Amino acid sequence: MQDNQRQAKLIAYAYIAGIIDGEGAMMITKSPAAPHRGRKSPSYTPRIKVSMTDEESVKYILKNTNIGKVSYEPTRRSRPRRKGLWIWQVYSRESVMNFLHLIEPYLVLKIPHAKCLREFCDNFDEQIKCMDGVKQRALLFREKMQKRMKSLNICSRKSVCAATETEPQSTVKGETTVRTNGKPLERRPKRHLRRLDNGQ
Repeated sequence: MQDNQRQAKLIAYAYIAGIIDGEGAMMITKSPAAPHRGRKSPSYTPRIKVSMTDEESVKYILKNTNIGKVSYEPTRRSRPRRKGLWIWQVYSRESVMNFLHLIEPYLVLKIPHAKCLREFCDNFDEQIKCMDGVKQRALLFREKMQKRMKSLNICSRKSVCAATETEPQSTVKGETTVRTNGKPLERRPKRHLRRLDNGQ
């Protein structure tokens, strides 16, 4: 019985990892210093977030991990045709690390993002609150990791756009136009494509 329950949990974690790969976002958010409020240094927060119109999928994450929070963002008046969003997110270092421990072995597309987030959390010196200021060395590390995560997310968005816009079309009988970002690159005889598919 225990083995069955454990297997069910592992299947759930793998499914959640698929959601994170496809619909999730990993980030390190930065809040600027606010001396007028007594905060001398910027603050950096690790965050994992999923936004979907499907309520069941979002609540599935919370139900099977007991980590994070679920909220609902209703349709905006400025965009009445868009559905409201169900949002799951986690944004404390301890909770982020616990969540990564569960799903990281099953990630495919966001492995670099998870490694970046883990490195950030592992090396986040116990501070000194931002109200009191943070050492320069710690600030430089956090800024470096925040920029690295930002670059990873930009690359991910570009890859998704490129994959979406790649649109093979038949323009001439017996030939196929291969497109990248909507621009034709070359025409190849179909027989060549078949050879590639067959591994020849």
